[in-house]
Amino acid sequence: MFVVIMGIALSTAGGFWSTVAKREREQELLFRGDQILRAIDSYYRQAPGNRAPEYPKSMKDLLKDPRYPSIRRHLRRLFPNPISREGNWELIVDNRGGIKGVFANSPEQPIKKGRFPAGYEKFETAAAYSDWKFTLDLKQGQSSTPLPPGTSPAAASPASSGAGEGKME
Repeated sequence: MFVVIMGIALSTAGGFWSTVAKREREQELLFRGDQILRAIDSYYRQAPGNRAPEYPKSMKDLLKDPRYPSIRRHLRRLFPNPISREGNWELIVDNRGGIKGVFANSPEQPIKKGRFPAGYEKFETAAAYSDWKFTLDLKQGQSSTPLPPGTSPAAASPASSGAGEGKME
C-alpha cells in the first residue's frame, strides 16, 4: 500500500515540476525571440552610409555586422531555441533570402494563453509554439514587438495559464 501511495505522490510531483519547467521554457522563448527580433530590427535600421536597409543573410551577421569595417554587434550571442531539443530556430526569410524573423518549430501546445505584452497579443490564439512568430512588419514601419528598451516580454508579463522559412545555421 505504501508503495502505491508513494507512486501516486511521485507522479503528481513529476507532473507539477514538468509544468513548471515548461513555463520557464516559454518565458525563455519569449525573451530570446524578442532579443533576436530586436537584433534583426537593429541590423535593418542601421544600414551604413547610403545603403538601403536590408535583413541579415545569416544569424552570424547579427554577431558581427559584415557591412561595417569595424566590429558592430546587434546581438552578443546566438541564443538557442529553448523549446527544441536541438536548439535550432526556424528562420523567416524575405524574397531576397534575408532573415526577418524566427520561430520555434514545435507542435507542442503552449501553456500561456493570455496576458502577453503589447505586440505579442497574436500569441494568445496560438495552437502551437510554431505559431509564436517573432518577425518584423516593416511595411508599416514598426516592429511587431514595440516594447521599450530594457524590457522583455518575459519580464513584462508573468506566465499565465490558460514569406519563407528555413533552419538557423
